[in-house]
Amino acid sequence: MTRKLLILICFSTLLFSCSKKETWYFETKKYELKTTLPCDKDDCTYVDLIIPTIISDQKELNEINEVVFKNVKKHIAFENENEEINNYDDLAKSFIASYDEIKKAFPNEPLPWEASVNGTSEIFENKSVNIVLNYYTFTGGAHGNEGTISLFFNLEDGKQISQKDLFLDYEGFKKIAERDFRTSNNLYETDNINKNGNIFKDNQFSLPENIIVTQNEIILRYNKYEIAPYSSGATLLKFPMKTFKKYLNPLYF
Repeated sequence: MTRKLLILICFSTLLFSCSKKETWYFETKKYELKTTLPCDKDDCTYVDLIIPTIISDQKELNEINEVVFKNVKKHIAFENENEEINNYDDLAKSFIASYDEIKKAFPNEPLPWEASVNGTSEIFENKSVNIVLNYYTFTGGAHGNEGTISLFFNLEDGKQISQKDLFLDYEGFKKIAERDFRTSNNLYETDNINKNGNIFKDNQFSLPENIIVTQNEIILRYNKYEIAPYSSGATLLKFPMKTFKKYLNPLYF
């Protein structure tokens, strides 16, 4: 191999590597706000949002942030008909303003409110990202509202990945999950899936609305009320990645 040819190959390799350099990165953004009305130091109405945010010049990837915001807003917003909320700062202000309005009208009534979201992101070989949002809100009543939202996105085009598209064999994995669920709940294969007080729709096992994937495991998370009463809490089924990665779609993992 001549020296000129070797230099050309090295230059081409370097050029290709540069062209493949990622044009995005994630950073965690925090939004905090507290009521200005008089309150105990450690018992005031507040908003605390921790949001994983993609930073990119690619317009299509910024759609990831829009989908995440819509999901946070769905659980936090107290929107008036004439009020439009398009960012986290306004979302926090709206929540606090709603509390302040009620507190001023009924000074002795409302307990302090709370709205918190703790978001994380897990990236898989720069192909996809799993954004998980753990949320809790309290606006009075017997208990607060809490749960987890798990979202998957393609890092090439910013499109959200459907649950079925996460898997090579969705139905096969579903059968394994049902077998595991029955075992952990002492149910025989012929038993009604709702025998122990579960509330699966049409008495048929189903995967949860939220599936979480980490580097080490696949987690099926049923939020409160999803398949059982509130008092039962969330239901988790965990599968080691080393054994079950073969069920996941290699386009994304």
